[in-house]
Amino acid sequence: MTDDIEGRTLRKIERRLIYFCMLLFILNYVDRLNVGFAALRMNQDLNFGPTVYGIGAGIFFFGYFFFEIPSNLIWSMFGVFWAVPADFLSGTAAAGGFALINSFGTLGGFLGPFLVGFVRQHTGSFTGSLLVLAGFTLMAAVISATLPRKMVR
Repeated sequence: MTDDIEGRTLRKIERRLIYFCMLLFILNYVDRLNVGFAALRMNQDLNFGPTVYGIGAGIFFFGYFFFEIPSNLIWSMFGVFWAVPADFLSGTAAAGGFALINSFGTLGGFLGPFLVGFVRQHTGSFTGSLLVLAGFTLMAAVISATLPRKMVR
């Protein structure tokens, strides 16, 4: 009985909250990016000093501050992402899943800085390279969100 209630609760949380939080995270990133671009002309037009602009831009980080502790509490209750392959796979396939995750982490540790430098060299700005990395992150989030909770054997 308890497992059934727990499963329904987790499905309800996943269905209603996780996707909404992902949307809020993306909108927060877009807001922070737009504030940086708007500052180029806005500070001169409105006679804002660096202190006023810093306070205004810093407001966007309160979301990180207030949601960091609850998110860590959630991770401590449900486990970290290393438990995901064990949910989908069993036996030696789970070990292969762990190896695959570590391989992608090592590959990303090499390709991430290389890609940032490559795009920076060709565009002259970090903005393009960070947008490429954000695109890869968004693609990984979409792939993760579309995976089924339990695979049929």
